[in-house]
Amino acid sequence: MAICDDSKRIWALVTGWPGAVNDQRVFDMSPIAILPRALEKGLMSPGQYILADGGYRVMRHVIVPYDRAPGQTLPREKET
Repeated sequence: MAICDDSKRIWALVTGWPGAVNDQRVFDMSPIAILPRALEKGLMSPGQYILADGGYRVMRHVIVPYDRAPGQTLPREKET
């Protein structure tokens, strides 16, 4: 798992997990999740978030895409 900023600088990297492990499990066991106050101590500024894929759950500093049922479209207010 790698977390980078908008300038493509990596500021968090977690390795050593097999590819079959769920993304959220890797995140949950990472220093970012174990020490969430680290995000508030300079790694991220207020109003900054981690943009993640659908393999993660929404958390205080993590935003994931809207979920939709298979074969369904997103409501118009959620499209962008």
